[in-house]
Amino acid sequence: MIKSQQFQPHQRLLGFVVWVFVTVNFRSLVYSFGWQEIQYIRYLPIGLELLLPPLMYIYVCSITRIKNSERFGSINFKAHLLLPLVWLTYDLSFYIVAQFEPNIAQQDQLANSWFYASVNDIEDKLILLSTWIYLVVGALRVKSFSSTSSTMAAQQRAVLQRWFKQILIWMFVLGLFLLVNHIADQLNLWQDSRRLRWQAFNLYLAFTSYYLGFLGYRLQSPRLYEAINSLKSHELKHQATNSDQLELKLQQLMLQQAIYLDPEVSIKQVAAELDVSAESLSFMLNQKLKISFRDLINQHRIEAVKNKIEQQSMTNATILDVALEAGFNSQASFYRAFKKFVGMTPLQYSQQHQNKQS
Repeated sequence: MIKSQQFQPHQRLLGFVVWVFVTVNFRSLVYSFGWQEIQYIRYLPIGLELLLPPLMYIYVCSITRIKNSERFGSINFKAHLLLPLVWLTYDLSFYIVAQFEPNIAQQDQLANSWFYASVNDIEDKLILLSTWIYLVVGALRVKSFSSTSSTMAAQQRAVLQRWFKQILIWMFVLGLFLLVNHIADQLNLWQDSRRLRWQAFNLYLAFTSYYLGFLGYRLQSPRLYEAINSLKSHELKHQATNSDQLELKLQQLMLQQAIYLDPEVSIKQVAAELDVSAESLSFMLNQKLKISFRDLINQHRIEAVKNKIEQQSMTNATILDVALEAGFNSQASFYRAFKKFVGMTPLQYSQQHQNKQS
C-alpha cells in the first residue's frame, strides 16, 4: 500500500502509519518471548510511539488539504516530525555504538553512561503529551474542515464524517489507555496488574494496526476519495468567489484612496482597510493575481509617475521629485522598479514620449 501507485497519496500515508504501528507492536513481542536477552535485539530502536501522534495528524491533514488554499494548504510536516526524529536519531546512535560492546552487561553499562533510562522516561511522557495535543488539534482541524461540507451531497458528507469520527475515536481510546496506565504507574496504583494493563494496551495497538490496514485496503474504492474531492471542489469555488470580491475591493481602494502614495504603506494596513487578514490578502495576490504586495504597490506608483511624465517635459531631478511624491522613498528603489515594469529608465521614457509628441 505504501509503494503501490494504485493507492491515493493519503492511502499510502496510512500504509506508513500502519507500518509504524506494527513496528511498535513488535517490541511487545520482544518482551513476551524474552528476546531482549539477545544482544543485537536488546536495544533495537523499535520504540516509534512518538511518531504515531504527528503521523496520524499529518494523515488527517493529507485528506483535508486543499491545494492552493490558505486555510488548509500550508502544513509544515517536517516541523511535526522533528521531535520524533531527534529521539529516533538518539536511539539509532546508541544502538550502533552498543553493538561494539562484547556482551549485554557492557551494553547496560553503556546505557547508564548515555542516561538511556532517563531519556526513555522523558520520551514516555512526551508520547502521552503529544497524543492528546494532536488529538485536540486534529479534532479542531476536522471540525473546521467539515463545516464546509454543507454544500455536499448527503451521502458524500456521511462518508467523510464517519471516517473522521472513526479516526478520532480510535486515537481518543489510545490516549485514554496511555493516560490511565501512566497515572497508575506514577501513583503506584494497581501494580499487581501492571503487566496486564500494558498487555491490554499492546493488544489495542495490534488491533488498531489490523483495523487501519483493513480500512486502507477497503478505502481503495473511490467513495472516500470522491467525497474528499467533492468537498475540495466546493471549497475552491467558494474561495474563488471570495477572491473576486477581495480583488474588486482592492482595486477600488487603490483608485479612490491612492494608498500607494504612502511610503510606509504595509500589507497589514491595506488588509485592515479591506477588513481581511494580511494572510488572506497575500494569498489572493499570490494565487490569483500572481503578484507580490510590494510589486502591486510599485506598479501603481509607476503609473502615477508615468502620468506626470506624459503631462510635461521633465529632467532627472524633476522626475525624482515626482517619484518621491508617488510614494517611493529612494532614488534606487524608484529606478529599479521603473526599469522592472517599463523596461527602460525614467529619462528614456520621458524622451520617448517627447519624440512621439513632436
